[in-house]
Amino acid sequence: MKKIISIAIILIIPCHFIFSQTKVSDNKVELLIPNSERIDPGWGSGTEDFRNLEILDKIDETSSERRFKEAARDYRISIDIFQNTESSIESKKEEYEQEVNPQDRYEWQKRAREDARNRELAKLLNDGRNQAVQYLIRGMTTLDKIENPTVKSQASFLDLKAGLYREYAKHQFSMKNYIPVTDILLRYIQLNEKYEKESEPHKILAFCFEKMQMSALKNKKYEIADDFKEKKNRHLITFAELHYGKSSTEYQTISEKVMKDY
Repeated sequence: MKKIISIAIILIIPCHFIFSQTKVSDNKVELLIPNSERIDPGWGSGTEDFRNLEILDKIDETSSERRFKEAARDYRISIDIFQNTESSIESKKEEYEQEVNPQDRYEWQKRAREDARNRELAKLLNDGRNQAVQYLIRGMTTLDKIENPTVKSQASFLDLKAGLYREYAKHQFSMKNYIPVTDILLRYIQLNEKYEKESEPHKILAFCFEKMQMSALKNKKYEIADDFKEKKNRHLITFAELHYGKSSTEYQTISEKVMKDY
């Protein structure tokens, strides 16, 4: 699965850089879109439980049936891995709260212990995400090998592929790997009109393209930065339309901000 965006180095006059920098700071995604309690199904902070996935009982092609079940199993393993990781982290936090350390007499000792604990928890979380991602990648690769048109047209096949893409995007986004997130989410919204009309993927895409725009500006790749800005604004508008509705005040506010960015 290709996850590399090739970037050509193009030099533009310095004033363009100053102008573009200003536009990013004035039109940051996190400032335009506040945290919302209403999130599309499957896009919450937790992993999605796929235990009720309907496995096809009658598939003409034996190899396709086998691969579908393998991909579903890898998805399930990925979910279990990360749920166990979250449980382990919560258990660790409870252990920390019960600990008594009379040797920590000074504030710097307490901070040092707290920092060590945070590093341990961060490592547990990162390891859990990486392990989960490996199974998601394996599941996606297995699904890509299925060629039987009957199998591929089934709702269960599409649901599984969407679930794999969604969980993969959530993990990579949490690890700030923005390029693979954009790659998989663009595939996700092309799977079906239902997924294209979810607002959360467009919100995440807008955020990722903004980060990529800022990186391009930092490296003085101005045309690339402009391209990322255009994509950011497009997904920002789409998010506002889907999440708030065109007649809403929020949509009008975001639209006006985006128009000033051109």
